[in-house]
Amino acid sequence: MKKFLFITLLAAMITVPVVQAEAQDVYTVQNGDTLYEISEKVDLPVEIIIDQNDISSPTNIYIGQRLVVTIDFNYGDSSGSYIYHTIITGESLWSIAQQYDVTVEELIELNEIESSYDLYVCQKLILPSEEQEDESTEIAPQYFVYTVQEDEEINDIANTFGVSVSEILDTNDISDSEGIEEGIELVILLDNSNKFAYLRRMNQKLDNYYQVTQNETLTEIAEKFEIAEDILRRINQLEEDEEVIAVQKILMPVNPAFFAEHQIYEVAEGGEYIFDLSYENSITNRSILEANYLEDANEKLAEGTTIIIPLDEDSKTRWVTTDYN
Repeated sequence: MKKFLFITLLAAMITVPVVQAEAQDVYTVQNGDTLYEISEKVDLPVEIIIDQNDISSPTNIYIGQRLVVTIDFNYGDSSGSYIYHTIITGESLWSIAQQYDVTVEELIELNEIESSYDLYVCQKLILPSEEQEDESTEIAPQYFVYTVQEDEEINDIANTFGVSVSEILDTNDISDSEGIEEGIELVILLDNSNKFAYLRRMNQKLDNYYQVTQNETLTEIAEKFEIAEDILRRINQLEEDEEVIAVQKILMPVNPAFFAEHQIYEVAEGGEYIFDLSYENSITNRSILEANYLEDANEKLAEGTTIIIPLDEDSKTRWVTTDYN
């Protein structure tokens, strides 16, 4: 369970206008520079500079350091759907939440805050707008990607997943069952399934989205997680030539790990490292990464994060340790 974080900060609300970031590619840190001053110089939010340069602390920069400060996305729009607070000395995260009628948990989740040390004067905190709040109450659709087997008919597949034949055809833009052939990948919408109640309930606890990194393409994401690009486009309603942008979140299909032996696990107080969870469960780091659409085996997962722990035979391994005592 996430705890309230109290810090001595004061929020000033800024509604960001339509602005296309046009930062230079690389900035070399000068004597006396702060991250806030750099963000002003390159016209880029501080949190974006921190994220794309893997800066562990706002004070952890040094003279001569070369920072990547280029990004290509709109971080505001004319409808006011993106609202920011610029933090100055004086108030708590709790009072910011009270002032704008949101919860502390919403602020923590939206800004990916893990500790009060993540917050600092002049940082811009994103606020959920009315549009974002409406979106957050919606349950993300749950899709599974299924490969048609030899001599398998669409009625068999519909029965297996507890959905109708017409729904499979509609979801996959197939006119009739003649289009169902061995080897093709079908997107199965599980929201209306009369089976897998456990899957629907548990999968809603997971983060079913992947956040696009700087300069990453949908093709690269598809290759990374071995999912056909056209399927990612289909479940995210992306046009054929539509590009993804940095920090955009894209919906991922239900992971195949759900259909094998597994455990749904909530990260303990203080957070836990992926390699520790792998060791404790005698499984490979890779199995946890693949089951949760993660990339870094050295990542420390935040307290309260819900993940899949795969326990099938293919995931198991024997960890070898050396006792130096």
